Amino acid sequence: MLRKDRTKLVAVVIAVVVLAAGYAVHTSPRAFAQLSVQINPEIVLTLDRNHRVLKAEFKGVEGHQALADLALVNLTADAALAKIATTLSTLNLLQAGREVMIVVIPARGVTTEQVAPLALSAEKSLKTHMKSLPTQVPVAQAFVGTELYAALSRRAIPLASFSRFLRDGLTEADLAAIVALQTELALDASLFAKEFRSIVKSFMDLREVSADEKGALDLLKVALQADPSLQSVYHTASALADMTEAGIAPLHAKALLALRQNLDPIVFRKEVDSLASAFIDMYEVGINPTIGLATIAAAIKADPLLEELDTITSALVDLIERGIPVEEAVLQLNAAMVADPTLQNLDDLLGLENDRGRGKGKRDQDDKSRDNKKDAADDQEDEDEQEKERYEDTDEDEQEGQGKRNAPRGKKTGN
Repeated sequence: MLRKDRTKLVAVVIAVVVLAAGYAVHTSPRAFAQLSVQINPEIVLTLDRNHRVLKAEFKGVEGHQALADLALVNLTADAALAKIATTLSTLNLLQAGREVMIVVIPARGVTTEQVAPLALSAEKSLKTHMKSLPTQVPVAQAFVGTELYAALSRRAIPLASFSRFLRDGLTEADLAAIVALQTELALDASLFAKEFRSIVKSFMDLREVSADEKGALDLLKVALQADPSLQSVYHTASALADMTEAGIAPLHAKALLALRQNLDPIVFRKEVDSLASAFIDMYEVGINPTIGLATIAAAIKADPLLEELDTITSALVDLIERGIPVEEAVLQLNAAMVADPTLQNLDDLLGLENDRGRGKGKRDQDDKSRDNKKDAADDQEDEDEQEKERYEDTDEDEQEGQGKRNAPRGKKTGN
């Protein structure tokens, strides 16, 4: 639900100044920082205090031999960036709409203020060199504190999984709080690292509909606890965002997810947005959340695969819209479900039209959850490649780990 209405395709090129756990730069007494230019491939420059290159590493340069052959050691950072920018342009890795971001992480014992000039000079250098290239690209920057970076490194969370969010306004405090959830909720560290981008995106979605960061973090915890496998964290968070935006209190939203205990985990992950949508439908016609929860619980009992969830809950909505009091409508629905456990004749028993257009797979587009609307706007086989390019790590394993399941889902068009 990242509602950045952008039209350009953004494949981020990251220039990162890094010296922390997980990097070998701290082993050299002469090293001051690392400058990493990342676009898959990645070029990592170890710099001294005079901003001269002590070491150059190339990652993922297969297919880009011209990068691997660059001689950068002993050059100034400015000269090295000029060669890198020129080579990236020659290889057509800098295209219209792309973006350069500089993320600064102070070295051990070095303050943000001390490395800030390096970041500023790198930004200025890149901007200058980009002007001489056929394709113009913007440059931005962000800072990460050493403590936060160390926490991320301990969990093997790649830079690209969080640095882009900093550019989009996420604070260090937010990131630190999100990272802390891995320990607090005893989540698998490798899964947490693999799904970190989706987790952060979930937080940003929830932040948009919550009163403050604490409220968003509390809802994120609920989403993470609902599926410790983290395979559907973004879908679950989107469902929570839907309910929050519809005006459903967090207490009741949490209670809906608690019903997962009566569902197969796979069914829950697949249908969490449907559960939220059905709950919202009932809430919006004035059905008390307690009654709505009870109705969904009854639907789960009658149909554990949730194939007829919408048929059941929409039947209650239709009865109420016909002017039948809520209590009487609930009694009629429960009686019909008992009379026909197969649910095949539910409409007939309730005196409703057989083809109400509200069954599973038939729901009117205006009533659909954010799932379909956002899939069309932001996914549709990732139709909006902008978000996919901006927020997917360039590492192939990371991309395979995310895949389609991170497609935005839920009720709002958003994003």
